[in-house]
Amino acid sequence: MYNNEEETLFLEETILDDNTYTYLLFLNSDKVKRITYSYDVKLIEKAHKFPLLIAINIILLLIISFFYTLRVTKPISRIVDKIIDLSNGKYLKPEANKSIYYDVEECLNQLSDRLYSNKQEREKLETMREEWISNISHDIKTPLTSIIGNAEIIADTQYEINDEIREKRCNTIINKSEYIKTLVEDLNLSTRLKSNTLILNKKKINIVSLIRHVLIEIINDEKYNDGNISFNYSDEEIMLELDEDLIKRVFINLIINAYVHNTNDVKIKINIQKINENNIYISIEDNGKGVSEDELNNIFKRYYRGTNTRNKTEGSGLGMAIAHDIIKAHGGNIKATAKLKEGLKIDIRFLP
Repeated sequence: MYNNEEETLFLEETILDDNTYTYLLFLNSDKVKRITYSYDVKLIEKAHKFPLLIAINIILLLIISFFYTLRVTKPISRIVDKIIDLSNGKYLKPEANKSIYYDVEECLNQLSDRLYSNKQEREKLETMREEWISNISHDIKTPLTSIIGNAEIIADTQYEINDEIREKRCNTIINKSEYIKTLVEDLNLSTRLKSNTLILNKKKINIVSLIRHVLIEIINDEKYNDGNISFNYSDEEIMLELDEDLIKRVFINLIINAYVHNTNDVKIKINIQKINENNIYISIEDNGKGVSEDELNNIFKRYYRGTNTRNKTEGSGLGMAIAHDIIKAHGGNIKATAKLKEGLKIDIRFLP
């Protein structure tokens, strides 16, 4: 190729019918554009290798993805298995797996422990409930037998009984009937307290006066008139907004409980302290037999009966649970502290 400012000459060869021909081509310079192509052989060789590199990278990426997915999905599969086990009532054993989901697995282990504890608690409560049903059935059957027996004697004209014996048998029927009525009322009250269906009839009452009347009522009962009770209070008048009948029931239950679980010479101390207008502290303490740690843990549970009672055939096993639930329904706190042979102390605190 030859070019100057005016025209450009192209010199080319071609072969036709085995003959070689040379031809010249002249073009004006303004009609011609020059394009120069250049290339690097090494780059072309590398370009041929590029698909192979891509294929290798894809394979490596797939291998890495496989192992990463395996690492991620394996603990997830283990977590799913644990959840299935929990749903089937199979509780988990703690495992030291430091996986990427360690916190999740640890929470599952804690949930398993809590569910297992709840199951044990339910089983224990169910055992206590069955024992309570057995005891309450006996408690009702015994006075019913007495009621039926005395009623049959009174009704049978073949028996010749004087007025004194008739009156005695009638009183027995009345007392046994009252006892059964109390058992049924305890069960009804406990159920309503637990289900939060009991409406409190609150009004301002003097708690000192209320407890004083409770003590008078108990001491006038021949079963408890030999008791030794001391009653102390910081103020003659301590007003609280309470359901009078229910709170009266609380202190009757707690004080009588101190009697029936101890010997006749037990000393009972009742103390009321007004810390401020909205903070009233009441304690009922005895120097009796006390209770074991297991009894202390169950003292406010439904159906539970202590072992140190004077008369094992009486009592619904709901008295302490009812007292606990009534105080809680009033927004107060109640707790028990005790040791064997060192007595029992019940602390009650009414808060605003």
